Parts: sequence; C-alpha cells; structure tokens
Amino acid sequence: MVAVVDGDTLSVRAHIWLGQEVATLVRLAGIDAPELKGECESERARARAAREHLERLVAGGPVTLAQIRYEKYAGRVMAHVATADGQDLSQRMIAAGLVRAYDGGKRDKNTRPFHEYPLGSASGEGRASGPALQERILAARYNRRLSGTSPVRPRPARRDR
Repeated sequence: MVAVVDGDTLSVRAHIWLGQEVATLVRLAGIDAPELKGECESERARARAAREHLERLVAGGPVTLAQIRYEKYAGRVMAHVATADGQDLSQRMIAAGLVRAYDGGKRDKNTRPFHEYPLGSASGEGRASGPALQERILAARYNRRLSGTSPVRPRPARRDR
C-alpha cells in the first residue's frame, strides 16, 4: 500500500509477478464514502474523517487485493481489500459508520446525502445502504444465498443477433 486517497480509494503498488509491480488506484468494493470536494462543509468533514479512519486501518502496511476488476472511471480498479491480518476494509469502514454500503448502481432520489447523517452513522439508510444491501453484497461476494431466496444464478451469455 502506498497511500490513502480518500475514504474509499487507495493508491497501491501491486506485486503482480516476480520483480513486476503495477502502481494503480484501487476503489474499495461495496462502499461509498463522502467526497472530499463535497457540496457542503459537513460532507467534507465526514470525508476527512473517513479518510483518516482508513489511514489508521491500513497504517501504511501491506494489503491484499481480491476480485480485481476495472472500475467505471479510468485510471483505477475496484477490488475487495484486506489488511495483513485478513480484515476486510470495506466491512470495517461500514461498521465504523463512516461510509455506506453501495452496489455500484445509480442511487435513487430517496438516498439521503451524506451531510444529513449524524457523523458516524452513514451506513444505515437509503437504497444504496442498509442491512438488505449489505446482505446482497456479501451473498454475491461469497456466492451465498440471500435469506428467503433461491440461489443467485449467473445470467446467460448475451448472444449477438
């Protein structure tokens, strides 16, 4: 790990092969943090708190990237990131209440902006957060069933017409 960029992004130097390294930005999968350049001072304060907490969690130590995939914005990838002792950073950030669970989809108009949450409670409301979404993210991540549902099945490959 090289540096924490914000509450949900790290700058890393990944060892991909013997003597081979790649420097890239990594977005933590499954979470959304307040923006450092947010609309109001309250959101910016929450963004700074999230970044500082993530810095304490990684403490400049090594991290492990898993399930790496391209992210929708150029120049970074999305991955599940764990500390050297195996703790999932996304889950630790959600538990701290500094970020909200996020599946990468478009947020609906009922999702509250970060500045409306009390500090440390961002993980509890809106379409892009809450226990139901966290369960869905974990089910997809570990290929488990959602409670009360049939197993998640992959979509059939799209055929060209």
